[in-house]
Amino acid sequence: LAALQLRTQKFDLASLSARLPETALDGQVQIQSTGLDQLAQAQLQFSNALPGRLDQQRLPIARLDADLAATPKQTDRVALRQLNLLLADGKLSAGRVSGQGQWQAGVLDLALQLHDVAPALLDARAAPLRASGPLTLHATGLLAPATSPARPKLTLQGRLTGQAIQGVGL
Repeated sequence: LAALQLRTQKFDLASLSARLPETALDGQVQIQSTGLDQLAQAQLQFSNALPGRLDQQRLPIARLDADLAATPKQTDRVALRQLNLLLADGKLSAGRVSGQGQWQAGVLDLALQLHDVAPALLDARAAPLRASGPLTLHATGLLAPATSPARPKLTLQGRLTGQAIQGVGL
């Protein structure tokens, strides 16, 4: 397989499971490969016409752009070269997240930069503030055998600066 292009229009994740948020995803995935032992590249571009808060069973992502690279023969390793997320609650911008990372042998490591992220616009139960700064995520236990449940362990580290929204929060 040398190249693959997938497109979607108004795709609703909730149509797959009642546990997933309601979405209207338009997007494309382009994959370029020159062989099983050669580095393959993938570009993902998605926009969501129905962004909204998690507590409203919506996905608070208005746009996702990502560049990935992996060698097809090494399925346990994927490099996330670039990630850009535009966050929104359906009416207001909820900030932006950029970064990079990798998936290797069942472990996810992300180095992210938050830009004016408003957690309360992502989920009403969160603090009403805007936060910016670096954040790293280390996740293990995301994969499990079919006979037992996954036991994820997440480690977050960051140095965020914040500002209260409407005088509440910090």
